[in-house]
Amino acid sequence: MHDRATKFMHAVPTPQKGAKFLQHMVTEVTRFIVYTQHRELAIRTDREPSILSVVDGVRKACRSLGIVLHDEGAPVGEHQSNGAAESTVLQIRSRAGLLVQQIEDQVAAGRIIFGCNHPVYCWALLHASWLHNHFTVSEGLTPFERGMDRSYTGKLAMYGEEVLGFLRTGLKAGPRWQHGVWLGKTMSGDQHIVGTADGVFITRSIRRTPNPFNLDRLGDLESWPWEFGHAALGNRLVYSKRVSQPLAFGVGSGMPPSIDMEAIHVHKYAVEHPEEDVEQSAEAGDMQ
Repeated sequence: MHDRATKFMHAVPTPQKGAKFLQHMVTEVTRFIVYTQHRELAIRTDREPSILSVVDGVRKACRSLGIVLHDEGAPVGEHQSNGAAESTVLQIRSRAGLLVQQIEDQVAAGRIIFGCNHPVYCWALLHASWLHNHFTVSEGLTPFERGMDRSYTGKLAMYGEEVLGFLRTGLKAGPRWQHGVWLGKTMSGDQHIVGTADGVFITRSIRRTPNPFNLDRLGDLESWPWEFGHAALGNRLVYSKRVSQPLAFGVGSGMPPSIDMEAIHVHKYAVEHPEEDVEQSAEAGDMQ
């Protein structure tokens, strides 16, 4: 995404457009619009059905926030008519590739070990857009200075660097600082995003380590941006989703005991209708 007025850029990496990721895309696009502080704007996209679904969801979200959104669709098959968006994609991809290459030069002697489907590259897309917004000068100002009317004075670490992040826990004797990988900063709030093998959390306090890059911690990272969204992150550890595998049974003696469904239904019916089990005196042969 690219804002023509402020020059802000933003990326929303997802495995596919729409489907189960539609709500995540709508939320992140709406957050970007709110971040630019526009009250009325026009959005230009291509006419793909999946993108039209996103635009429709964003329009509804903006309407509830009092933001007027106009849809200016680009002609089908003419990418040059939406040149700003195409240029944004190229810039963010190239900068994300440089961030990942810096890590690979340090831990793998320049060999490619993090592909485009690895979490390290996906988080690099977000950090590349963040770096552009805060440090790329255009017409004498950065996008952050143009949109926020002030200079950025925050502190950074190197992307992919191992850091100690302050983590609030519910345990009184639990560790307050946890090792993790520095993945960038949030769009709003200027908080550090730290990834671990268990999940992701954000914090205002980090500590750098003598050895900046740790291949083991980078390899243990299994959390993708679309699993959380910045709106779902907090100062507590957010555990990444885990898929439970089905239990395996053997054959013969290893098979589980058979289940008598008829007996289960009979027992359930007896519990729900206890009066039918009461034996009448006439039926019992007690004649008086």
